[in-house]
Amino acid sequence: MRSRDALTHGRAGRDLEPPRIDNVGPAAVWWIPRPAGPRISLAAAIPAWPAVAVVVAGAMLWARWVSAPLWPFGRPAASPPEVLMRYVLIFVVCLGYLTVRSVGTWWRLWKHARRDAEAIEQAVRDGNWVRAGLHLHRYALLVSEVWRRLPPAALVWDGIIRPRLPHHRRVYVYYSGPPPALPPDPAAGFAPVVVTPPGPSPWTAVVLVPVGVLLYTLVTDILRQGQWQRAVLFNAVLLVAILMFYGSYFLLALLGRSGYLRFAPGLMQVVRFGALSRRPEIRTCDLRRLDLVLNLTSRPAGLTLVRAGERRLETYALPRDPRAVEAVLRAALSAAASPPLPGDRLVD
Repeated sequence: MRSRDALTHGRAGRDLEPPRIDNVGPAAVWWIPRPAGPRISLAAAIPAWPAVAVVVAGAMLWARWVSAPLWPFGRPAASPPEVLMRYVLIFVVCLGYLTVRSVGTWWRLWKHARRDAEAIEQAVRDGNWVRAGLHLHRYALLVSEVWRRLPPAALVWDGIIRPRLPHHRRVYVYYSGPPPALPPDPAAGFAPVVVTPPGPSPWTAVVLVPVGVLLYTLVTDILRQGQWQRAVLFNAVLLVAILMFYGSYFLLALLGRSGYLRFAPGLMQVVRFGALSRRPEIRTCDLRRLDLVLNLTSRPAGLTLVRAGERRLETYALPRDPRAVEAVLRAALSAAASPPLPGDRLVD
């Protein structure tokens, strides 16, 4: 039998550590521990299963109306209801996999959200508005992962807590593992750092080979049998769509013009090269006038710029490199003077 200390340690290991705040000069870093989200949200799974049942019932009525078989096992599909049912079954298998893998995550997120709700209520009673705001922020993240919306209680708490929070610039850091380190000396300057956003791996193009072979085999079989009406069935349309959309994405991402992010004390520059021009388009963002969200729980990591008083959000992907995260934190929290960043030497 396991000892009581071992059981207690196991329960504590599954708990989330409390969020905290580090003040760095005029900015505040909100550290928000955040677990991994579900494969599919509960808000999407609830309407998906009844929709599948409706489609299955419609396919059965369709097959009965045209006097066609519905369950093709061990032979090619010979009628549109059979083709539709095949894709419905594929969708059911995928939906079942996502649902089964997400049930445990829904339960864990609900338990963590309940604990944050209790912490919010206790902090409001104690008048500790900063602690209440921290737990409210994470409560909103956890509930949004499950339901894709906020409950009315969160909106009520937000109306009570937000006016009582200190007015300072905030840098939100979402993390699930060890948190990144803050810059040791925010007053020290540093040379501009260039960060290249992540792109697709060249090996992902291998998926186009079997898709192309399947499409060639399907079209050849249709032409050989002279059944032109089958050319617009789901198989051909699906394979053509994969080749067109994924192929164009792959070519634009890997063979297109370069672009990157450049970080300096208090500044971030978005540098993009056009399709024909040799000189880039440069947009400079003053990080000292913005709130930042550094999401290290997503793949790839995301950096979101939040403009005060506006609902406009700008999100950029970051590579899986600790130096990129360090560059973001140093630029956002630096108290050094912003250096000039000339663009006359940026030629592709």
